[in-house]
Amino acid sequence: MVQAKAPSAGSTQTKRFNVTNFLYYLGGLIILPALAWFLGKGADLYGKAFLFWVSFAYSLCFYGAGVYLWKVKDKEILGGIAFFLSLSLVPLVTYALQAWLGWWPGNDPGEYVDFYQFIKGGWFLMEVSTVACALFTLRWIRCPLLTVILYVTLWFMSQDILPFFLKEALGIESFVLNISTVFGLGVLVAAFLMDRKGQKDFAFWGYLFGVIVFWTGISKRLYHTESGNAIYCLLNLALLFVGPLVQRRVFVVFGIFGILRYLVELACRHFIDSAFFPFVLSFIGIAVIALAILFKRHSGKISGWYALFRNRVLRRI
Repeated sequence: MVQAKAPSAGSTQTKRFNVTNFLYYLGGLIILPALAWFLGKGADLYGKAFLFWVSFAYSLCFYGAGVYLWKVKDKEILGGIAFFLSLSLVPLVTYALQAWLGWWPGNDPGEYVDFYQFIKGGWFLMEVSTVACALFTLRWIRCPLLTVILYVTLWFMSQDILPFFLKEALGIESFVLNISTVFGLGVLVAAFLMDRKGQKDFAFWGYLFGVIVFWTGISKRLYHTESGNAIYCLLNLALLFVGPLVQRRVFVVFGIFGILRYLVELACRHFIDSAFFPFVLSFIGIAVIALAILFKRHSGKISGWYALFRNRVLRRI
Protein backbone atom coordinates (compact mmCIF):
# COMPACT_ATOMS: atom_id res chain seq x y z
CA MET A 1 0.00 0.00 0.00
CA VAL A 2 1.32 3.45 -0.93
CA GLN A 3 1.29 5.77 2.04
CA ALA A 4 0.21 9.37 1.61
CA LYS A 5 3.05 11.80 1.89
CA ALA A 6 2.82 13.93 5.01
CA PRO A 7 2.71 17.64 4.28
CA SER A 8 6.00 19.40 4.83
CA ALA A 9 6.44 22.06 7.45
CA GLY A 10 6.74 24.69 4.80
CA SER A 11 3.60 23.71 2.90
CA THR A 12 1.60 23.47 6.12
CA GLN A 13 2.98 26.83 7.12
CA THR A 14 1.68 28.50 3.97
CA LYS A 15 -1.87 27.28 4.60
CA ARG A 16 -2.12 28.88 8.01
CA PHE A 17 -2.30 32.53 8.98
CA ASN A 18 -1.30 33.02 12.60
CA VAL A 19 0.52 35.54 14.75
CA THR A 20 3.93 34.22 13.75
CA ASN A 21 3.20 34.52 10.05
CA PHE A 22 1.74 37.99 10.57
CA LEU A 23 4.97 39.08 12.29
CA TYR A 24 6.98 37.63 9.39
CA TYR A 25 5.10 39.82 6.92
CA LEU A 26 5.23 42.85 9.22
CA GLY A 27 8.99 42.51 9.56
CA GLY A 28 9.36 42.36 5.79
CA LEU A 29 7.24 45.50 5.36
CA ILE A 30 9.45 47.32 7.90
CA ILE A 31 12.69 46.25 6.20
CA LEU A 32 11.70 47.56 2.77
CA PRO A 33 11.18 51.28 3.59
CA ALA A 34 14.19 51.16 5.93
CA LEU A 35 16.38 49.98 3.04
CA ALA A 36 14.96 52.60 0.68
CA TRP A 37 15.67 55.37 3.21
CA PHE A 38 19.20 54.14 3.91
CA LEU A 39 20.09 53.70 0.26
CA GLY A 40 18.65 57.09 -0.63
CA LYS A 41 20.77 58.78 2.02
CA GLY A 42 23.83 56.85 0.86
CA ALA A 43 23.29 58.05 -2.69
CA ASP A 44 23.22 61.68 -1.51
CA LEU A 45 26.49 61.19 0.34
CA TYR A 46 28.47 58.84 -1.89
CA GLY A 47 26.88 59.07 -5.34
CA LYS A 48 24.99 56.84 -7.75
CA ALA A 49 27.73 54.20 -8.02
CA PHE A 50 27.41 53.56 -4.29
CA LEU A 51 23.65 53.31 -4.65
CA PHE A 52 23.98 50.74 -7.43
CA TRP A 53 26.52 48.44 -5.79
CA VAL A 54 24.92 48.48 -2.34
CA SER A 55 21.37 48.02 -3.62
CA PHE A 56 22.58 45.25 -5.92
CA ALA A 57 24.35 43.53 -3.00
CA TYR A 58 21.24 43.77 -0.82
CA SER A 59 19.05 42.36 -3.59
CA LEU A 60 21.48 39.51 -4.23
CA CYS A 61 21.73 38.66 -0.53
CA PHE A 62 17.95 38.58 -0.12
CA TYR A 63 17.65 36.40 -3.22
CA GLY A 64 20.24 33.98 -1.87
CA ALA A 65 18.45 33.90 1.48
CA GLY A 66 15.21 33.16 -0.35
CA VAL A 67 16.76 30.20 -2.19
CA TYR A 68 18.19 28.82 1.06
CA LEU A 69 14.99 29.22 3.07
CA TRP A 70 12.69 27.94 0.30
CA LYS A 71 14.74 25.08 -1.14
CA VAL A 72 16.93 23.96 1.77
CA LYS A 73 15.07 24.81 4.98
CA ASP A 74 11.58 24.33 3.48
CA LYS A 75 10.30 27.54 5.05
CA GLU A 76 8.09 28.92 2.33
CA ILE A 77 6.79 32.04 4.08
CA LEU A 78 10.23 33.31 5.12
CA GLY A 79 11.67 32.35 1.75
CA GLY A 80 8.85 34.10 -0.08
CA ILE A 81 9.39 37.28 1.95
CA ALA A 82 13.12 37.18 1.14
CA PHE A 83 12.37 36.83 -2.58
CA PHE A 84 9.80 39.62 -2.29
CA LEU A 85 12.38 41.97 -0.74
CA SER A 86 14.94 41.06 -3.38
CA LEU A 87 12.57 41.71 -6.30
CA SER A 88 11.31 44.92 -4.68
CA LEU A 89 14.85 46.29 -4.96
CA VAL A 90 15.16 45.55 -8.69
CA PRO A 91 13.66 48.94 -9.73
CA LEU A 92 16.15 50.70 -7.45
CA VAL A 93 19.08 48.67 -8.82
CA THR A 94 18.06 49.50 -12.40
CA TYR A 95 17.52 53.16 -11.57
CA ALA A 96 20.92 53.42 -9.87
CA LEU A 97 22.67 51.80 -12.85
CA GLN A 98 20.94 54.16 -15.30
CA ALA A 99 21.67 57.19 -13.13
CA TRP A 100 25.30 56.15 -12.68
CA LEU A 101 25.85 55.67 -16.41
CA GLY A 102 23.63 58.64 -17.33
CA TRP A 103 21.67 56.48 -19.73
CA TRP A 104 17.96 57.29 -20.00
CA PRO A 105 15.95 56.25 -23.06
CA GLY A 106 13.84 59.38 -22.61
CA ASN A 107 14.20 62.37 -20.34
CA ASP A 108 15.72 61.94 -16.89
CA PRO A 109 12.64 61.07 -14.77
CA GLY A 110 14.06 62.63 -11.60
CA GLU A 111 14.62 61.18 -8.15
CA TYR A 112 13.79 57.56 -7.41
CA VAL A 113 11.15 58.50 -4.82
CA ASP A 114 9.05 59.88 -7.70
CA PHE A 115 8.82 56.40 -9.23
CA TYR A 116 5.69 55.70 -7.18
CA GLN A 117 4.11 59.10 -7.78
CA PHE A 118 4.46 60.28 -11.37
CA ILE A 119 3.89 58.83 -14.83
CA LYS A 120 7.04 59.17 -16.93
CA GLY A 121 8.49 57.17 -19.79
CA GLY A 122 11.91 57.16 -18.10
CA TRP A 123 10.68 54.57 -15.62
CA PHE A 124 9.85 52.04 -18.35
CA LEU A 125 13.12 50.06 -18.34
CA MET A 126 12.99 49.81 -14.55
CA GLU A 127 9.59 48.18 -14.91
CA VAL A 128 10.75 45.85 -17.70
CA SER A 129 13.67 44.61 -15.60
CA THR A 130 11.42 44.02 -12.58
CA VAL A 131 8.84 42.09 -14.61
CA ALA A 132 11.59 39.97 -16.18
CA CYS A 133 13.12 39.10 -12.78
CA ALA A 134 9.70 38.34 -11.28
CA LEU A 135 8.73 36.04 -14.16
CA PHE A 136 12.11 34.27 -14.01
CA THR A 137 11.68 33.65 -10.29
CA LEU A 138 8.06 32.51 -10.58
CA ARG A 139 9.06 29.84 -13.10
CA TRP A 140 10.86 27.86 -10.40
CA ILE A 141 9.59 29.38 -7.14
CA ARG A 142 5.82 28.96 -6.98
CA CYS A 143 5.26 31.72 -4.43
CA PRO A 144 1.92 33.56 -4.79
CA LEU A 145 3.23 36.59 -2.88
CA LEU A 146 5.59 37.41 -5.76
CA THR A 147 2.64 38.01 -8.07
CA VAL A 148 1.97 41.20 -6.08
CA ILE A 149 5.21 42.68 -7.43
CA LEU A 150 4.29 41.50 -10.91
CA TYR A 151 0.81 43.04 -10.79
CA VAL A 152 1.96 46.36 -9.34
CA THR A 153 4.83 46.70 -11.82
CA LEU A 154 2.64 45.81 -14.80
CA TRP A 155 0.13 48.41 -13.59
CA PHE A 156 2.88 51.05 -13.52
CA MET A 157 4.07 49.89 -16.93
CA SER A 158 0.59 50.20 -18.41
CA GLN A 159 0.65 53.88 -17.47
CA ASP A 160 4.26 54.61 -18.49
CA ILE A 161 4.31 52.80 -21.82
CA LEU A 162 2.75 55.60 -23.92
CA PRO A 163 4.94 58.37 -22.45
CA PHE A 164 7.93 56.10 -23.14
CA PHE A 165 7.17 55.73 -26.85
CA LEU A 166 5.86 59.27 -27.33
CA LYS A 167 8.87 60.72 -25.47
CA GLU A 168 6.72 63.16 -23.56
CA ALA A 169 4.56 63.28 -20.47
CA LEU A 170 0.87 63.02 -21.20
CA GLY A 171 -0.99 64.86 -18.69
CA ILE A 172 -3.68 62.64 -18.04
CA GLU A 173 -5.82 61.92 -15.20
CA SER A 174 -8.54 60.44 -17.43
CA PHE A 175 -5.93 58.33 -19.25
CA VAL A 176 -4.68 56.89 -15.94
CA LEU A 177 -8.19 56.09 -14.72
CA ASN A 178 -9.14 54.39 -18.00
CA ILE A 179 -5.95 52.33 -18.01
CA SER A 180 -6.43 51.38 -14.35
CA THR A 181 -10.00 50.25 -14.93
CA VAL A 182 -9.10 48.12 -17.97
CA PHE A 183 -5.98 46.74 -16.30
CA GLY A 184 -7.91 45.81 -13.14
CA LEU A 185 -10.50 44.02 -15.25
CA GLY A 186 -7.74 42.13 -17.08
CA VAL A 187 -6.17 41.01 -13.79
CA LEU A 188 -9.57 39.77 -12.60
CA VAL A 189 -9.97 37.68 -15.75
CA ALA A 190 -6.46 36.24 -15.28
CA ALA A 191 -7.23 35.45 -11.62
CA PHE A 192 -10.46 33.72 -12.61
CA LEU A 193 -8.58 31.53 -15.11
CA MET A 194 -6.02 30.62 -12.44
CA ASP A 195 -8.86 29.86 -10.04
CA ARG A 196 -10.46 27.54 -12.59
CA LYS A 197 -7.15 25.67 -12.88
CA GLY A 198 -7.03 25.14 -9.12
CA GLN A 199 -4.28 27.71 -8.44
CA LYS A 200 -6.27 29.36 -5.67
CA ASP A 201 -3.33 30.89 -3.78
CA PHE A 202 -2.22 32.69 -6.94
CA ALA A 203 -5.80 33.68 -7.77
CA PHE A 204 -6.25 35.30 -4.34
CA TRP A 205 -3.72 38.07 -4.99
CA GLY A 206 -5.07 38.59 -8.49
CA TYR A 207 -8.64 38.99 -7.24
CA LEU A 208 -7.55 41.35 -4.45
CA PHE A 209 -5.34 43.59 -6.60
CA GLY A 210 -7.72 43.48 -9.57
CA VAL A 211 -10.78 44.51 -7.54
CA ILE A 212 -8.89 47.34 -5.83
CA VAL A 213 -7.58 48.78 -9.12
CA PHE A 214 -10.85 48.25 -11.01
CA TRP A 215 -13.03 49.69 -8.24
CA THR A 216 -10.75 52.70 -7.76
CA GLY A 217 -10.84 53.39 -11.49
CA ILE A 218 -14.64 53.31 -11.77
CA SER A 219 -15.08 55.24 -8.52
CA LYS A 220 -13.13 58.20 -9.87
CA ARG A 221 -14.03 57.91 -13.54
CA LEU A 222 -17.80 57.39 -13.52
CA TYR A 223 -18.83 59.50 -10.59
CA HIS A 224 -19.34 63.00 -12.03
CA THR A 225 -22.68 62.80 -13.90
CA GLU A 226 -26.09 61.24 -13.29
CA SER A 227 -25.50 58.65 -16.00
CA GLY A 228 -22.08 57.95 -14.52
CA ASN A 229 -23.68 57.48 -11.10
CA ALA A 230 -26.16 54.98 -12.52
CA ILE A 231 -23.41 53.01 -14.29
CA TYR A 232 -21.32 53.11 -11.12
CA CYS A 233 -24.19 51.64 -9.09
CA LEU A 234 -24.77 48.90 -11.66
CA LEU A 235 -21.09 47.97 -11.70
CA ASN A 236 -21.08 47.65 -7.92
CA LEU A 237 -24.20 45.50 -8.11
CA ALA A 238 -22.29 43.35 -10.60
CA LEU A 239 -19.48 42.97 -8.04
CA LEU A 240 -22.05 41.79 -5.49
CA PHE A 241 -23.28 39.22 -8.00
CA VAL A 242 -19.82 38.01 -9.05
CA GLY A 243 -18.52 37.62 -5.47
CA PRO A 244 -20.58 34.55 -4.55
CA LEU A 245 -20.17 33.22 -8.09
CA VAL A 246 -16.38 32.93 -7.74
CA GLN A 247 -16.62 32.56 -3.94
CA ARG A 248 -14.46 35.59 -3.16
CA ARG A 249 -15.56 38.02 -0.45
CA VAL A 250 -13.45 40.89 -1.73
CA PHE A 251 -15.98 41.47 -4.53
CA VAL A 252 -18.84 41.66 -2.03
CA VAL A 253 -16.97 44.04 0.30
CA PHE A 254 -16.14 46.55 -2.44
CA GLY A 255 -19.56 46.14 -4.06
CA ILE A 256 -21.37 46.95 -0.82
CA PHE A 257 -19.05 49.86 -0.11
CA GLY A 258 -19.60 51.24 -3.61
CA ILE A 259 -23.40 50.99 -3.39
CA LEU A 260 -23.45 52.69 0.01
CA ARG A 261 -21.21 55.41 -1.35
CA TYR A 262 -23.58 55.88 -4.28
CA LEU A 263 -26.64 56.11 -2.01
CA VAL A 264 -25.00 58.60 0.36
CA GLU A 265 -23.77 60.70 -2.55
CA LEU A 266 -27.26 60.66 -4.04
CA ALA A 267 -28.77 61.78 -0.75
CA CYS A 268 -26.19 64.54 -0.35
CA ARG A 269 -26.77 65.82 -3.88
CA HIS A 270 -30.57 66.05 -3.59
CA PHE A 271 -31.23 66.59 0.13
CA ILE A 272 -28.13 68.29 1.58
CA ASP A 273 -29.95 71.61 1.99
CA SER A 274 -33.20 70.01 3.11
CA ALA A 275 -34.45 69.44 6.63
CA PHE A 276 -35.18 65.87 5.54
CA PHE A 277 -31.49 65.08 5.00
CA PRO A 278 -30.98 63.31 8.38
CA PHE A 279 -34.17 61.30 7.79
CA VAL A 280 -33.03 60.24 4.32
CA LEU A 281 -29.70 58.99 5.67
CA SER A 282 -31.50 57.24 8.52
CA PHE A 283 -33.83 55.57 6.04
CA ILE A 284 -30.82 54.30 4.05
CA GLY A 285 -29.30 52.86 7.22
CA ILE A 286 -32.57 51.20 8.27
CA ALA A 287 -33.02 49.77 4.76
CA VAL A 288 -29.55 48.23 4.88
CA ILE A 289 -30.27 46.64 8.27
CA ALA A 290 -33.65 45.35 7.05
CA LEU A 291 -31.99 43.85 3.99
CA ALA A 292 -29.47 42.08 6.22
CA ILE A 293 -32.29 40.65 8.36
CA LEU A 294 -34.15 39.38 5.29
CA PHE A 295 -30.99 37.84 3.90
CA LYS A 296 -30.28 36.04 7.16
CA ARG A 297 -33.85 34.76 7.37
CA HIS A 298 -33.77 33.34 3.86
CA SER A 299 -30.02 32.65 3.56
CA GLY A 300 -30.54 28.90 3.18
CA LYS A 301 -32.82 29.21 0.15
CA ILE A 302 -30.72 31.99 -1.39
CA SER A 303 -27.51 29.99 -0.97
CA GLY A 304 -29.12 26.91 -2.51
CA TRP A 305 -30.42 28.81 -5.53
CA TYR A 306 -27.13 30.58 -6.02
CA ALA A 307 -25.11 27.38 -5.71
CA LEU A 308 -27.29 25.76 -8.38
CA PHE A 309 -26.90 28.77 -10.66
CA ARG A 310 -23.15 28.93 -10.00
CA ASN A 311 -22.62 25.29 -10.91
CA ARG A 312 -24.55 25.70 -14.15
CA VAL A 313 -22.70 28.86 -15.17
CA LEU A 314 -19.20 27.62 -14.32
CA ARG A 315 -19.85 24.32 -16.06
CA ARG A 316 -20.32 26.22 -19.32
CA ILE A 317 -17.22 28.42 -18.94
